[in-house]
Amino acid sequence: MIFSASTVLDSVAVVTDFVETNLAMGVDHLFVFLDAPDAPGQAEVAAFLAAHPHTTPIACDDEWWGGDRPDSLNLRQTLNANVAAWLVREQRDAWLFHHDVDEVLAVDLDVLAAVPERFHAVHLETLEAVSVYDRDRPETRFKTIPTEEQLALLHAEGIIAKPVVRQYFRGHVRGKTGIRPGSGATLAVHFAVDARGKVPAYEHPSLRVLHHHTQSGASLAAKAVRMAAAGDVVYRPGKAMVMDALAAVAASDLPDAEKEAEFRRLFDEHVADPVERLEELGLLAHVDASLGDHTPEALPAQAEALVTTRLASLRGESKLRFRFADGDEAAYEANSRPAPGAAAATPGAVQERAGRGGRLLGALRDRLRG
Repeated sequence: MIFSASTVLDSVAVVTDFVETNLAMGVDHLFVFLDAPDAPGQAEVAAFLAAHPHTTPIACDDEWWGGDRPDSLNLRQTLNANVAAWLVREQRDAWLFHHDVDEVLAVDLDVLAAVPERFHAVHLETLEAVSVYDRDRPETRFKTIPTEEQLALLHAEGIIAKPVVRQYFRGHVRGKTGIRPGSGATLAVHFAVDARGKVPAYEHPSLRVLHHHTQSGASLAAKAVRMAAAGDVVYRPGKAMVMDALAAVAASDLPDAEKEAEFRRLFDEHVADPVERLEELGLLAHVDASLGDHTPEALPAQAEALVTTRLASLRGESKLRFRFADGDEAAYEANSRPAPGAAAATPGAVQERAGRGGRLLGALRDRLRG
């Protein structure tokens, strides 16, 4: 079976599309952790997930965290992912992937089934959807990771400021990872670790994740608002500036028309891709996830009963025991080690970003008044 674990805070429409598309592309069962179950619209999301035969919703409320809710979204994600691994640790012939609500697994199931037993993890290479402000259909054009020569050409043409892949991809470039539950490997945000360190991951060109980081201008602005409310989120500097600016505009009291104009300006200046030129350079892959025809396998009754019992046992307990520390064999056995070095943003960094958001909004007001 193919399992996935995700920590989400989004609309019922977005979550429905996320679930159905991933099921069609190869996932059998999704563990969906609701990051703010009492937030507006989340009751509808929970109802949809509870009624779906191939999802297990988990409300991450105060009781779930046992009074020990991490401020860092990245840490909450990794803790939840490793809880999911613990829930299905007997499923040794299965894979569990950790991904976000804006991602779709695009894996060849035959390749996955043939991964040598010595590998406890597989790596999914990122394909990033092109950034287009106005979009009326699901995106099927994805940027592939360019070679050094292609990066040099993109830089020479002024498409990117520096010949590095982080200038070309708007989101993450490290891909995502799946593990064999019960193997001792544990999930971090982008890779797997165990008691000995980073786990070697099997790679294959047909093992990919489709990242819809910037589905449209409006969706990117909405994402910026959600991330601002989610707590400490670690961005690289250039991305942090854009996301903070979008969140500041969304939080302003500007008329809707002026907000829309500012969203479009920020998007065109910092995010939009020259799609036609990228196509000419052979840098795009075409993947239509709407054509997925996988029929998901039902969670066996015994496994479902174990999941229910184990989830009940975790209510009211701190989840920090699923956080791996070097040499912690108990956490290793429970499939529960998050990424080393993926520290939450410091209070000073959070204050700096909050101050930057205020300055951005002040500059925006001055420019519009001028």
